[in-house]
Amino acid sequence: GPETEDHFHLLGEVEVVFGFWAIVLIAALALLQGGGAALAYAESRNYTEPLFVFVVMVVAASRPILDAVDRTIGAIARRLPVAQPVALAWLGLSVVPLLGSLITEPAAMTLAALLLAPVAFRRAIPERAKYFTLGVLLVNVSIGGTLTA
Repeated sequence: GPETEDHFHLLGEVEVVFGFWAIVLIAALALLQGGGAALAYAESRNYTEPLFVFVVMVVAASRPILDAVDRTIGAIARRLPVAQPVALAWLGLSVVPLLGSLITEPAAMTLAALLLAPVAFRRAIPERAKYFTLGVLLVNVSIGGTLTA
């Protein structure tokens, strides 16, 4: 029903995934090795970098940032001599990943995926094209991070 769909949608949110799977891991450790071992493992980890990435991804996915990047990419796409959906897809796969040097690669990936969603991840697009787009996006974000370091 609708409640189940809401729960699955919630589990798909970037903000929830890290915490959810960390809880699953600690619970599994507690069941398999005891509560003391799970607690010792959780306390032995350094959470600074994951928390930084989490905060950057949440901020990048916020409405003001997303709207600003969307307006900028849309303005550039309107000036290109191709159909706007093609221009948006091309810019989303090429220019947005290069923002990784300014906003970190996870944030660039989040922005690019959110901008490409209405263009490349619609129901009418074949599944192979969606996977191809996702693969190109991952590679481009990695290349963007390497080039702009």
